[in-house]
Amino acid sequence: MSELVVQERRLPGIGWRYDTRVGDDSEQLLVIVAEDRGPRHIMVFDGQSEEPSTSVRLSTGHAAGIAALLTGARLAVVPAVVDERPDEPPPAGIPVDTVDAGEQSVAGSRP
Repeated sequence: MSELVVQERRLPGIGWRYDTRVGDDSEQLLVIVAEDRGPRHIMVFDGQSEEPSTSVRLSTGHAAGIAALLTGARLAVVPAVVDERPDEPPPAGIPVDTVDAGEQSVAGSRP
């Protein structure tokens, strides 16, 4: 297991940005932006791409829950609600809030 190297940067008026290389041969850049007002943003950049391949915006509560899962915590599983209307298709996916950091944003820029 290789050493985890994290770069920390203050984003004035926003919060903190943390960058670390992950994946096989560290080819991906994982960026976490922790806003001072609570939300967290996770972005993954592949190779030398200027745009994230994926990004997710998490509320403070969701971020805390995911952090607990990553540390190995066991959470209570809530069973899915059975839809009593079999003639309607299930939802197309899980809604995920994302943030468009834009080209001029420090949060979305490459180091």
